[in-house]
Amino acid sequence: MNTSSRNTSNSTPTGWAALLTGVNAIRTLALVGGVALHAINLYIGTTILPSVVRDIGGLEYYAWNTALFVVASIISAAIATQVLGKLGPRFAYVLGAAIFATGSLACALAPSMPVMLAGRVVQGFGGGLLLALPYAMIRLLYDEALWSRAIGLLSGMWGVATLVGPAIGGVFAQMDAWRWAFGALIPAAALFTVLAVCVIPRRNTVQSQSSPVAWAQRWHSAPCWSSSTSAPPTACCPAMPFAPAPWVRSTWRWACWG
Repeated sequence: MNTSSRNTSNSTPTGWAALLTGVNAIRTLALVGGVALHAINLYIGTTILPSVVRDIGGLEYYAWNTALFVVASIISAAIATQVLGKLGPRFAYVLGAAIFATGSLACALAPSMPVMLAGRVVQGFGGGLLLALPYAMIRLLYDEALWSRAIGLLSGMWGVATLVGPAIGGVFAQMDAWRWAFGALIPAAALFTVLAVCVIPRRNTVQSQSSPVAWAQRWHSAPCWSSSTSAPPTACCPAMPFAPAPWVRSTWRWACWG
């Protein structure tokens, strides 16, 4: 009996093998693909931008191209957990990939820089979801022993993107085919979406144990002195929810009492 148990234990993959084999391998590919799409696209867009300006103009909007993309991705990444909670892992991922592909198509077909900027906003919003959702889904898809490895693998995609992104963008720029640089992202997004549909569950399988911070606790009563008297406090004002500098505390008390 003990020999059988040891054989079963030895045949079960552990460590990196557990993360990169079986159904976990497909899950990992889908999550890594989402982060890689966003990261590589960031560097591709920066590399081919001179070719874009030379073709459709809009030099005065040059800096806005990357700035809008990044801002949109930050906003969508911030709401990724809410999207995950409402739609579930599978549909949240599909939504992010669909938005990203739509933005990529708009960029590929853009006749002018304003249209390109609009496409980059949409692309950035979808990319932010593809970037943040994989991190949020790690605890839903893997055993706890694999969480640290999964996080490390996802984070490593930024290093890969640093090397691969500019190289891919340079190839498209050299071929004067910047539109194809955006167009090539669409089938890649479709591929990772198919993988996600196959292996990512529709609903959360782990219930969150966290609870929202009660706002009443952030605004509890605390002693507050009037700025016009040194007498002990006779009333209370809301306490600040952090440890501010002395001049901030003075301003806060002045705002309470005048």
